[in-house]
Amino acid sequence: VIILGHSGSGKNFLLEGLIEKGYKYLPKITTRPIRENEKDGVDYHFLTEDEYNILYKNDLVKIHQNFRINKQNWHYAITKESFENSNVFIMTPEELTFLSKEERKKCFVVFIDIPEKIRRKRLSKRKDNNDSIDRRILADRVDFKYFKDYDMRINDPEFEVKLVYDFAF
Repeated sequence: VIILGHSGSGKNFLLEGLIEKGYKYLPKITTRPIRENEKDGVDYHFLTEDEYNILYKNDLVKIHQNFRINKQNWHYAITKESFENSNVFIMTPEELTFLSKEERKKCFVVFIDIPEKIRRKRLSKRKDNNDSIDRRILADRVDFKYFKDYDMRINDPEFEVKLVYDFAF
């Protein structure tokens, strides 16, 4: 299962629910600063730029995306090992393009597409001091503008994990 959605849409809620139902998840790696409410090895594996470059240069990265934010370059990636040993992922539309046609056919892609007003409210409750809500909302508008490569679209902000679990199986 691959979960995609705008910032504040409920991706982590769905991920945690699928993990409770037995899905295996290994976190992405990133070079961005850790947020106050995050834990290394749980939310992401937080790496230095040098550590990321070593993995990338040694061809251990399967899927990657770079973001330039506040004059900083942040990398997000899924290692080949994580891709082979997990069965649920959170990705962006760009990251999804790294899958081959055969890999994509084996996946069930869920797009969480809830109203911006609700997402803004959720984001305002977070302690994301290293990134602005407006920047994230605007970036999501660009990233998801033409996105259509999904198997299920959820637009109910009060969705239940069971809905996805029942369809994915």
